[in-house]
Amino acid sequence: AEEILAQTNPSADDISSAFDRLEAAMNLTPIETDVDKSKLEEAIKKAEERSKILAQYADGKEKDQFLLALESAKKIAVSEVDQNTVNQAALSLENALKAMKRAADKTALKELIDQINKLDMNQYTVETVRPLIDALEAAQEIYLDTTLSVDDQKQVDDTLSALKEAFDKLEKKSDSSQPVDPTDPDSSSSGSAEPQTGDHTSMLWIGVAFFVSAIAISLLGIKKKWYQAK
Repeated sequence: AEEILAQTNPSADDISSAFDRLEAAMNLTPIETDVDKSKLEEAIKKAEERSKILAQYADGKEKDQFLLALESAKKIAVSEVDQNTVNQAALSLENALKAMKRAADKTALKELIDQINKLDMNQYTVETVRPLIDALEAAQEIYLDTTLSVDDQKQVDDTLSALKEAFDKLEKKSDSSQPVDPTDPDSSSSGSAEPQTGDHTSMLWIGVAFFVSAIAISLLGIKKKWYQAK
């Protein structure tokens, strides 16, 4: 058609032929005026409700496709399009809604991570702290993975079990200053240990003082008898 317009004196046949080709290319079908968009609008409403709790669903391509389908559906809903385009948009959005999966439940894992992070690791033995730290790092990595869905719940549960096992095996460092429990056979044996050097010294001085006191009392008695004899 542009070539015909550029000619100075095109023939009638050329003009007629160009018009036929242009008409065929444009496919001059009347625009539908009775397009039903009710299903599309219903799908958009459901999708917008889902968007309010989108954080409860796992990240990934399913969520990305849902957001794209919702955006496209909204544009088609306000555009002059045919029924087929509307139907396809509604179907795509509904499929995207179904494809999204809930995120894995990490509530218990988060609670245990928080509990362990509050501990003073210096109070526990190195042998039991090291496995706990390794398990804690693995648990934190799982917790921060937003792509894990309900299909990955076993992975979350296994990580929680490993962390709990390491936490339960945590042992405090021994403290010799703690009082001896007489009901504890282990502590009673340690309580009957031989006295330290300081204890021997104290007992020795007590014995010496007692001995000196006895001698002094004896001398006083002898001296009293001697005066009476005179």
